[in-house]
Amino acid sequence: MMPKILFVANIYEHIYSFHIPYLKWLKEHEYEVHVVANELGDYKIPYADRVIEMGIERSPFKLGNIKALKQLRNLIDKERYDIISCHTPMGGVLARLAARKARKQYGLKVIYTSHGFHFYKGASKKYWMLYYPVEKYLSRFTDAIVTINTEDYELVKTLGFKNEETYLIHGIGIDYTRLRIDNLSINDLRYKYRYKSDDFIMLYLAEFIPRKNHSFLINAMPKLIERIPNIKLILAGRGDDKEKMMLLAKRLGVEAYVDFIGFREDVGNLIYISDIGVSSSSQEGLGMCLAESLFMWKPVVASDIRGHRDLVKSGNNGFLFSLDNEEQFIEQVVYMCNHPDERRTMGEFAAANIGDYVIDNTLNEMVDIYSKVL
Repeated sequence: MMPKILFVANIYEHIYSFHIPYLKWLKEHEYEVHVVANELGDYKIPYADRVIEMGIERSPFKLGNIKALKQLRNLIDKERYDIISCHTPMGGVLARLAARKARKQYGLKVIYTSHGFHFYKGASKKYWMLYYPVEKYLSRFTDAIVTINTEDYELVKTLGFKNEETYLIHGIGIDYTRLRIDNLSINDLRYKYRYKSDDFIMLYLAEFIPRKNHSFLINAMPKLIERIPNIKLILAGRGDDKEKMMLLAKRLGVEAYVDFIGFREDVGNLIYISDIGVSSSSQEGLGMCLAESLFMWKPVVASDIRGHRDLVKSGNNGFLFSLDNEEQFIEQVVYMCNHPDERRTMGEFAAANIGDYVIDNTLNEMVDIYSKVL
């Protein structure tokens, strides 16, 4: 009988964006694959035998999570899964609570992948008080915790978590199949996107939410424009803060230098026409937008935070700046602009040393974990 696996996350977009290659592998290797999440919308989940929409809310204080917990427990009792692979904070909470009885009754295995704990070095006391006790308590109902950065791995290993095993993998994997490039020269491709050949282009691929900290980049633009008159900042993504960021750019008089281009499928082209990748994020599990830029020979300038430190070797494939240190950020960007030969050398180093983060490798890492857990 084929093994049966359930993926749980609080939104379908998370599954769609990060886990399709894993569902594909499982399906090809004769697993029966079920997926549970909220907010299906227009998303189609390939390689899933069954897709169940369930009202898992992002906020732990929403009453809808009580109903979702009961539904999830009933589903587990009915389907008798071999493995649950749970993701996102509330997906991880509800799945592990719902699976407690089944773990004792018939040996259901539960894997929780943390895409970045909300408690970390530098996080607020509020986050430590709210999230750390919950994760530590739930660890006793977890067969394996999978982390995607060194800091989270060390926290689990040193803070007395009760899970059976802890693993560190190289993120969720750079899916290079989505990084296709049109068959054009870089100048022709820039022309297609209405940029000049001598523009200095910074690219930030990120959802418009507070922790992505877009305002830091926009606030730095007036000073950057003074020193790099041909600078452009491309902001690709959607989110609740987008309109607010557009108003900020207009208020600062930099709207002609900052392009808000929404959610995009042409990520490969965008990285290809850029000079550097940037990230001002205050909190990341790893930072896949940076990983993709590095994979495509582009050095990066990024905030010195957990996750980014795993990817960026400052001075080799880019620079790290102290969080919200505008002066340091500006100096690093100006240096990148003024030293194209060193920028190319950094890009070569980036591409040569990012292999562990490619989907082929991370998929093998997760397959090994499935095997060990079973």
